[in-house]
Amino acid sequence: MIVDGSSFNDRPYRILNQENMKDFNSWLDKREKEILRLVLGRELTTELLEAVQGSALETRFEDLINGAGEYPGLIEILVPSIYSKWVSGDNQFKNTAAGIVSNQPAQNSTVLDNAFEFEVKAWNEFVKMVGFINTKEDSTLWFYMNSNKSDFPTWRFTPQKFKNRFFH
Repeated sequence: MIVDGSSFNDRPYRILNQENMKDFNSWLDKREKEILRLVLGRELTTELLEAVQGSALETRFEDLINGAGEYPGLIEILVPSIYSKWVSGDNQFKNTAAGIVSNQPAQNSTVLDNAFEFEVKAWNEFVKMVGFINTKEDSTLWFYMNSNKSDFPTWRFTPQKFKNRFFH
């Protein structure tokens, strides 16, 4: 994994009580792969994750993950997108021996009917950091990958779309 639970300890992308969730790391791993495939393509995602599990990380992957120059790195890009998935409802229901149950709010708390505003804000931050085809913004993933395409010949870019409060 490129990000782990510690990536979600600080605001604005804080996910509480991770240690009480037995499946949090597997959920996180699944979401990370899903997002990486969106922005890198299936083949490069596989190469990257295999390299991360290896003993020595190539410089090209180290820079892709941790950033280089103005580009902040995949860790910073992945956090808001994964958080967006978390608040979108991925964590609202649990499958138990008794069946599917909903998480209940703590005493003196209210669950928001729709945490959609938080989902949209986090997702749109991710989209900005990913960038768009032909962007000149050198801090975006697209600009970094396009500038280094000889290092990543299997890269396949899929532009991501902004969400808004009304439609997603």
